[in-house]
Amino acid sequence: MMNYLRLLYANLVLLLLAVPAYGNLPQQQLNLEFNTLTNRDGLSNGQVNCILQDNRGYMWFATQSGLNRFDGFRFRNFFNKNLDEKTIPNNSVDDIQQDWKGNLWIHTGVGYCIYQYDKETFDRHPEKWLSSVGVNGTIYKVFIDSNKNFWFMLYDQGCCFVEGQTLKSHLFSYKDMGIKKGELVSSITEQHGTAVLSFNNGTLCRIDGVHKKVLWTNPYLTQNHPNKDDGTFSFIDSRNNYWVLTNGEAYIYCSAQKKWYVGMHAFMDNQKVAMPTRERVLIRDIATSKDGKTWIATDHLGLLVVDYAHKICHQFIKYDNIPGSMPDNSLQKVYIDRNQAVWIGTYKNGVAYNSPSFTKFNTIDLGDVCTITQDKLGNYWCGTNDAGIVCYNPKTGLRINYGMAQTGLSSNIVVSSITMSDGTMYFGTFNGGMARYRNGEWKSFQASPNGLAHQSVWAFGEDKYHRLLIGTLGGGVQIFDPKTERFIKTLNLDNSKIPSNYISSFCNLPSGNVLIGHSQNVSILDVNNFSLTNQNTTKGGMTFPSPSINDVIVDSRGICWMATPAGMTMYDPDNGQLEIINELNGTQGAVGCAVVEDQQKTVWLISEFIVTHVQLTKNNKNKWELNMTSYNSMDGLQEHQFNYRSAYLSPNGDLAIGGQDGINIIHTKMERNANRHVKALFSGLVLFDHPLMAGEEYEGRVVLESSLESSRKLDLSYKDNAFTIQLSSSDVTVPSRNRFLYRMEGVTDKWMMTASGRPEVTFTNLSPGSYTLQVKVVNGDGTVCDDISELKINVNPPFYLSIWALMVYILLACGTVYLYRKRALDRQKMLFERERMEANIKKDRELNELKLNFFTNVSHELRTPLTLIISPLVSMIKREDDEDKKRKLTLIHRNAERLLNLVNQILDFRKIEQNSGKLTLTQVEVVSFMENICRSFQVLGNNKIQLVFTSTFKKLVMSFDVDKVGKIINNLLSNSYKFTPDGGSVSVSLDIVKEVKIKGIAKDVLRIKVADTGKGISDEDKVHIFDRFFQVNGTEMQPFGGSGIGLNLVKSFADLHGGTASVEDNPGGGTVFTIDIPLKQGDTDAEPAFEQTKVDEGGNAAVKENILPDSAAESTADGAGDLTQQSVAPTGRLRVLLVDDSDDFREFMTEILSENYIVEQAVNGKEGWDKLQEGDLPDIILSDVMMPVMDGNDFCRLVKETPRTANIPFVMLTARLATEHKKEGFENGADEYITKPFDIDLLNLRIRNLVKWARKGAGKEEETHPTSHFSHPDVIPDDANSQGTSGQEGDGTGEQAGVPEYVMTENDKRFINDIDIYIRDNMGDPETTVESMSSHLCISRVQLYKRMVSLTGTTPSEYLRAKRIHRAEELLCTGEFTVSEIAYKVGFNNPRYFSKYFQDEYGVTPSQYKKDHQR
Repeated sequence: MMNYLRLLYANLVLLLLAVPAYGNLPQQQLNLEFNTLTNRDGLSNGQVNCILQDNRGYMWFATQSGLNRFDGFRFRNFFNKNLDEKTIPNNSVDDIQQDWKGNLWIHTGVGYCIYQYDKETFDRHPEKWLSSVGVNGTIYKVFIDSNKNFWFMLYDQGCCFVEGQTLKSHLFSYKDMGIKKGELVSSITEQHGTAVLSFNNGTLCRIDGVHKKVLWTNPYLTQNHPNKDDGTFSFIDSRNNYWVLTNGEAYIYCSAQKKWYVGMHAFMDNQKVAMPTRERVLIRDIATSKDGKTWIATDHLGLLVVDYAHKICHQFIKYDNIPGSMPDNSLQKVYIDRNQAVWIGTYKNGVAYNSPSFTKFNTIDLGDVCTITQDKLGNYWCGTNDAGIVCYNPKTGLRINYGMAQTGLSSNIVVSSITMSDGTMYFGTFNGGMARYRNGEWKSFQASPNGLAHQSVWAFGEDKYHRLLIGTLGGGVQIFDPKTERFIKTLNLDNSKIPSNYISSFCNLPSGNVLIGHSQNVSILDVNNFSLTNQNTTKGGMTFPSPSINDVIVDSRGICWMATPAGMTMYDPDNGQLEIINELNGTQGAVGCAVVEDQQKTVWLISEFIVTHVQLTKNNKNKWELNMTSYNSMDGLQEHQFNYRSAYLSPNGDLAIGGQDGINIIHTKMERNANRHVKALFSGLVLFDHPLMAGEEYEGRVVLESSLESSRKLDLSYKDNAFTIQLSSSDVTVPSRNRFLYRMEGVTDKWMMTASGRPEVTFTNLSPGSYTLQVKVVNGDGTVCDDISELKINVNPPFYLSIWALMVYILLACGTVYLYRKRALDRQKMLFERERMEANIKKDRELNELKLNFFTNVSHELRTPLTLIISPLVSMIKREDDEDKKRKLTLIHRNAERLLNLVNQILDFRKIEQNSGKLTLTQVEVVSFMENICRSFQVLGNNKIQLVFTSTFKKLVMSFDVDKVGKIINNLLSNSYKFTPDGGSVSVSLDIVKEVKIKGIAKDVLRIKVADTGKGISDEDKVHIFDRFFQVNGTEMQPFGGSGIGLNLVKSFADLHGGTASVEDNPGGGTVFTIDIPLKQGDTDAEPAFEQTKVDEGGNAAVKENILPDSAAESTADGAGDLTQQSVAPTGRLRVLLVDDSDDFREFMTEILSENYIVEQAVNGKEGWDKLQEGDLPDIILSDVMMPVMDGNDFCRLVKETPRTANIPFVMLTARLATEHKKEGFENGADEYITKPFDIDLLNLRIRNLVKWARKGAGKEEETHPTSHFSHPDVIPDDANSQGTSGQEGDGTGEQAGVPEYVMTENDKRFINDIDIYIRDNMGDPETTVESMSSHLCISRVQLYKRMVSLTGTTPSEYLRAKRIHRAEELLCTGEFTVSEIAYKVGFNNPRYFSKYFQDEYGVTPSQYKKDHQR
């Protein structure tokens, strides 16, 4: 019984939905929404008396206070200025007419004036023009008809007609019109090319001006309803009915009935038109639209629209707080423009606007609609987001809701639906199963093992066998047979090739297969065997913009359309065309929701807030061109966003789209002819943010002689480099949705779009020249109009680039050419001679270049042979007892050293020749630097030549290149010793001289003088002494002179420092060389710091006495004994691996080293590496760098990277001197880098110390402390010689017990103290190295090495590391810092290395030491 009642109820509901309720259908309603323009938008006054659209498309509003022009985006207001005759004569405006020239006839409170459109000025005296066309008298009324003919009403004369084109006039007198003289005309209206005059007394008169006839005069109202008011106003509607209005009543003459009606109600009742009100209607204005409707502006009753066809009168009044309603109930004017848009002037609240194209669609509020389908009766069934299913009858408006109680679903979130070919409907939900509706009965399906695969059903489809395709959100695809009600197939990730279980849509293909959209692109299902083919890319291999598909279809052309989170995509597999629709219709970032093809083969794309209609055509390149029209909420679509897949095309062609506000129904067969002939207007010019009017003077000149729109040209000065062209269109709407495409020919050919809401283009810094600005209108629906508006822009150049200036330039150029030609012949001979000379110079230069390259290459090759000469000589001299042989060997050794010095000079000279001589500036203490150099030369004198060094200051720290200044002094001292006989003297002095002119600039300089008592230099030779390769005659000591390179290097290095080098005679005989070096090297150099010596009684700085010690004493201080005795030699014979490609060098080194070492040889790095693999490892490796097969750098890197050989000391012996070569060697892991030739004793010393520390690090030798000479790192004990050397006490029982004690001099103590202070102050800086120590002490790295080994028995690097370890031990005892913090504080970059060295020194790790000794 219950099932029967339920079935009966369902059938009754369907019957109600199917049968329209004709008796209760409401009459057809006219739904209008109005936009407004008020003072806030720029309107000068709220009372609008008259409205006009001019021939360009601008809207003009006459108000009680000012005249206004509106271009769709902005207002331009015109007001009276008392002292300006070109302004409007009065601000009260009530009438506007436009003549055939485009000028406006404006009626104000003081009469008529003419607005001259081109000049944008007002002519307050139109009578001059009137008299020229035969109109004489005072006018009080002007009417201009649609043919632009003039109708002038003249006091006491009548009506004067002036034909617009010929300007021929004809006067209709009162007698001609049958009117009593003196009666005034209140209004004039047009009827089919004639004019109907309404007189104040109510008489109407119709005149044919072209044929000069008075057609009729009607005195009915004067006779029957005399008007006691000021005037009457007549209008004619679409049915030729005459409406005569007074302040109290309306009189309507029905032309069809030839009958007068008093009052609007009487006439409407006769016409059977239903009136919305029975109140008396006071009419203020009437207009007629092309569809036959009559629009009536009333006083206090709003707007009335009479629809004769549907026998109804609509009323639109003001509703507070309701957008789109009429802004005022008291209206002044109603106007229909060319596009049939309605403009209404109100009494207080500005302008109201409505366009028939403004609202194209209506929104039906059915809730948040997620899916739509339609039954056989035409009812829409809408699945909602929260209210179940809504059935809606579009004819009756009746709707019925079905919730979970009726459907059996477990969720009211209905997201999918389908109507099968037999009429059965299915609905899917989110997490609520699936329901079927058939013959009025509901049946639900829930997820189960043999049933529905998932509770969320996201999409439906029907295959060619009429089976139901089910797409789930997580369960894949299912095929359901409605006949057997069984789920016959399930396709998911586990049992098929489908790449995703999240299905979004189905689309039937012409082949009968089904296209499936899911979260991993698309797949094609063969419904015969249920096989799947996945499509992830185009045929060309391009990926689609997004793999996630919201909706997908293949249209009748075979084009695939995809709606994705990345927008809309079109892909044609036939020609490979792939289009991103969002980039074409300006909706970048919009999510694609649905795609539908209608019955006209056009496509509708639904995005979140926009619906785009796409029409396709093919071009001659076989590519599709897309003509798109877009619609949004401004066209009546719902405000909030549309939902995914919520679109349905009904059998009658209507497209229903669901969203959060309900549904929109679009009639796809409706004609939509886009207006493609809207023109762009140039509505104004803004120059430097100043709006300009035509004729306005700006900075002393008139920029616009006439309006921009009229002249279509703009002439600017080069100073006007920032201007804006304001744009508008001939289609003025409110609000304006138009945008503009523009390009500036002469600048770019690319079309650019103006920003939304910014109808203007701005240009800055245009170069002088002629340009053309082209502009096209883009309608609000996206249609690009065909018409192009052009504006010629000319930017004038400055005077110096004008035509006259160019003519002067041409004349000057011609004169210059003439003079040049005149002199060309004279210069040609000179040029020929110069070229020949330059050719000779070039040849000489090339020859010199070849010579220098040869000398340079030879110099490099000489360094190794010199090593084989000098090193054996040193050994031979030491062992030779025969004085005669020893003297000869010494002579050979001295000349070999000279040869080595010459080689070094050639290399330095070559660097300067190749412009590679660059300064490496270092802050250096000058006195110590010079003292060290001079001290090294004392030995050279061999006590036969006295060397004196003096300085006027105690200390000076300044910036210079240590290497180059050292070579300057070395060269000068070498020359002095060379040319000074025995018993002579050489002096070096330092002084600071103020304001020395160098190249015209006064500078403070360090002056270095090197003087000798030798033979001297002749005045003739002084001129060329610094020239390259210049040599003076030798002395008895040096009979062969020099190379001529050394002094040239001195001059070059001085010049590099911005200084000078000079030579003069020594008053006591000999020569004085003077070097001036600026105290500051450039603006960024620090100020030099110096300490002045004592001042004598006369106020002068005392010259410092000779600060060099006696030669004998110095030789003791330097430890002039056998250096090998000062090192701590490891016990036993050491194994040395010698690797060098020179057979002579290997033979010599083997002979020398074999006395103390076991020597193994290898020809190259590869052979050396092989020897390391064969047997016992050597104690040290000596290797050349440049070798075949494997060079020394690669060999060293291989040794240091191999754990077995990493601890073997590696010494590089090479002839490569450059700093970058040394750096490369140390970077590859070398422990020492010794350049050839070298001192054999020094090499032995380095070998022993390197082996000692290597053994100590490996735990093979008893621990020693390298700094045990001193008890504190910052203080040198007075009795330094009382301590034993490294690791021994004073009892002489240590490893070097047999070595004689060495007594430190004061200079030695000062030297060690300087090192300790420097280490203390810079210990925490990881950049504190042996190189920085040698730079600080102003000595070379080799000199530092020698002195440190001789004084302390340790190398500088070992000494520095020992100081750091000792300081770390003190910090560990305090317990204030962690081990890592202490490592960084004492200058270690890596705490791991710190721990290793600390454990080597103290036998325990730092952490354990800290634990044991923490205070």
